[in-house]
Amino acid sequence: MERFIFDLDNTLLFSDYKEEKRYFNEVFKEKGEYFNTNINNWLIEYEKTHIRYDKELLRKFLEEKSNLPVTEIVIDNWLDISKNINYEIEDTAIEVFEYLKRKGKNIAILTNFIREVQEKRIKNSELFPYISDIYCGNYLKPNSKSYFEAIGSYDIKKCIMIGDSYENDYLGPRNIGMNSLLYDKDDQYKNIKDKVKSLNKIKELY
Repeated sequence: MERFIFDLDNTLLFSDYKEEKRYFNEVFKEKGEYFNTNINNWLIEYEKTHIRYDKELLRKFLEEKSNLPVTEIVIDNWLDISKNINYEIEDTAIEVFEYLKRKGKNIAILTNFIREVQEKRIKNSELFPYISDIYCGNYLKPNSKSYFEAIGSYDIKKCIMIGDSYENDYLGPRNIGMNSLLYDKDDQYKNIKDKVKSLNKIKELY
């Protein structure tokens, strides 16, 4: 393998969303808990029904789903908070990135969500110096165009996608003939062989 393409959230970064929840409770008052309870499912639905993230499309989508006044200001303030939320890096990620770089491997990130948010979070992390390219928002996983964009000029057979989502990071790449490795921290997918519970396992495999 020459190019290792990693998912971001719940693969490399594990975030604390308390500030986002506090913000929505403040904005939507008694409906805040309702919004916080459902927003993850709404975002999943958005990704399944849209080819890319667009702030205005997302605003309209969330307003329609929640039946709440999701204004442009609400979206902008939320994204500003998202750029700076607290997170923990996967225990062995930096060690693995150092290993891959020593081996002459290329490291890229392919992640869904608003580019300005994900890019800021990556640049703020200790992982950033090891990363060559960030792909975010142009095409949403599991749209095949997202993987082809991340592959770039590399041979598809020499690229591998690594992430925690079975559909987005494991199955999607395989549907276009790309290698993939499922990051299955809690060992939920018993029947899948190409998986790791810790990213550190990558050093043994490659």
